[in-house]
Amino acid sequence: MKRSFLAIVNKVALPLCCIVICIAIFINDVDLLPYHFLIRFVVLIGSVMVVVANVMNLSSKGFWVNIKDITMEKRFYLNYYNAIETLFSWYFFLYTLLKLYMESIMFTYAMILALGIYCGCRMIKCE
Repeated sequence: MKRSFLAIVNKVALPLCCIVICIAIFINDVDLLPYHFLIRFVVLIGSVMVVVANVMNLSSKGFWVNIKDITMEKRFYLNYYNAIETLFSWYFFLYTLLKLYMESIMFTYAMILALGIYCGCRMIKCE
């Protein structure tokens, strides 16, 4: 059950993020779409699923590489994907929950940057 949920969330996270960025770019035209509140609600539920999956990953055993007698830099280097995935999922959740795209365009630029870094790390890890 847990693995299937995580697999579904991994497949859904990137399209949801693209939908949120499209909503942010076309913010003035989104209100003209029928059922635009339903689209935003589905995206919010998807972002909650992404955060829940990330918390499930954080609590799983063996998720963080922990070797004794290594420096902080080496530990971060070994755990870079986990840290980037956690930062991306929480920023995506806060971005959709608080509707930060309505506040400033800088939050949208930060979301695009976070998405690019996350996609790059996923390509490196081949997921």
